[in-house]
Amino acid sequence: MKNRLYLALGIMSILLTTSCATYQLKVSKDAANWEVEKPSDGPLVEHRLYLVGDAGNAALGKTVPVLNYLKKTLPRESKNSSILF
Repeated sequence: MKNRLYLALGIMSILLTTSCATYQLKVSKDAANWEVEKPSDGPLVEHRLYLVGDAGNAALGKTVPVLNYLKKTLPRESKNSSILF
């Protein structure tokens, strides 16, 4: 009797979790033409912020790719740039 109950509960939970899934893109009416509309020419970027996580996990004597990227990129950035580790 318990086996049937567990089987029924298992099947019902699988059906409930898969029946709520959707595989189609849902877009609001305001953004219906998001693929073809170009954003308006607004203000330029005022401040650029680089978020870096897990950069301290490099092997001894090696560096992580994100630090190599920052080493190349940051000298070209303006004074309105920041890094947050």
